[in-house]
Amino acid sequence: MKISEEIRMRRKEYFAHATFSEKVKYLLDYYGLMTFGILLALGIIVFGILEITTAPEDILNGAFINVPQLGETYVTEQLQEDFMKAQEIDTSKYTVNFSDNLIISSSDLETTSTTHQVLMVQMSGGKVDFIVSSPDNLMTYAYDDILVDLTTVLTEEQIEKYKPYFLYVDAEIIRQRANDQSQTLEDFADYVYPDPSKPEDMKDPIPVFIDFSQNERIQEMYSAKKLNVSFAIVVSGNYKDNAVKFLDFIMK
Repeated sequence: MKISEEIRMRRKEYFAHATFSEKVKYLLDYYGLMTFGILLALGIIVFGILEITTAPEDILNGAFINVPQLGETYVTEQLQEDFMKAQEIDTSKYTVNFSDNLIISSSDLETTSTTHQVLMVQMSGGKVDFIVSSPDNLMTYAYDDILVDLTTVLTEEQIEKYKPYFLYVDAEIIRQRANDQSQTLEDFADYVYPDPSKPEDMKDPIPVFIDFSQNERIQEMYSAKKLNVSFAIVVSGNYKDNAVKFLDFIMK
């Protein structure tokens, strides 16, 4: 007789004569560890599902480049709170995420390369709706058609309001780059682009930046006055409409 068959026979004999309490104790002793493991695994799965389904949903993601850090304090936290309060956003259901730990510097090429890689990955996944930085830092993205033509997302009233703050890129150069598939972002790193403040010198100017150099709130964040900082909306962003709402909020 096989060992497994003998075990089953002895178990059957035991259950035939055992009391109810003895049967329960036997089952707990025999299956207790297995049952505990199964229940633990199910608990982890259920907890994970609840975490995913109940966690607040991101409805706006922004990247602030070269913001000076104040120790462990993130200077965008108050801005996030103020924006959500102004928009009357239900913080139990929704949240906004402003990243301010990205650095682009001509003296630190390794950090700059990492920042570009992080931005490209996040933008490809729709996780960046707007960027605040100097136009020089963003020019390559603009000419790679990664940033939005603002006239396509703003109303006529908004266009009229923000036109004095528009900074431009030449769409003709964007088309030329798109047609040259052999070129990459790195190939254009040192390219000399037209002055974004002079659309008259471009063949086909389109506005992609909003000049924040006069914006007090942004200048306070960057700890400088009249710093060359601009706002741009990302083409692949999931919440471009909310990025426009942020623009309205910050330009009040």
